[in-house]
Amino acid sequence: MATGRSTNYNLPFPLAVDAVNVHGDIKSLTERLDAVLPQASYVDIPVKNVSSETIPAGFPVTVTGHDGTNVLVAKATASTNTSIIGLTRTEIAISATGVVVVAGVINGINTTAYSPGATLYVAQNGGLTANVDGNQGTAIATVINPAVNGAIIVGSKSNATWGSLKAGLS
Repeated sequence: MATGRSTNYNLPFPLAVDAVNVHGDIKSLTERLDAVLPQASYVDIPVKNVSSETIPAGFPVTVTGHDGTNVLVAKATASTNTSIIGLTRTEIAISATGVVVVAGVINGINTTAYSPGATLYVAQNGGLTANVDGNQGTAIATVINPAVNGAIIVGSKSNATWGSLKAGLS
């Protein structure tokens, strides 16, 4: 079995003196990658929900300010005039803190209504839509895996994500 460990991620690797066990070594490495890679698949920021309602997981949000610790956010709609910074990673209750993914992959989002590769926009009343009917807002994500526990790639395409973050911090 592999007895060596990498410095940054503690990934196992065999040393020259280790007995060779390809099956066990690959299994050990795969299990460790399963633990490490989900945290490395997105860029996120801590936020606080200052709106008057719970923000669901995978919902677009906009910056409303900063409280010295967290970026303050509220639900975004298609008509939101300020920059949309990303999508909520999980549901965020009123006045609670959470995480917004500004770039990368979010897993566990219900994407059964969409096709693989579909571009998702901010919907007229908030949330996401693939409909391009003149009522949609900013393109913000792409569907990877349409499923109940699906996956999307987050990436704001028209609003200045870092500009809005900077504005929220000032």
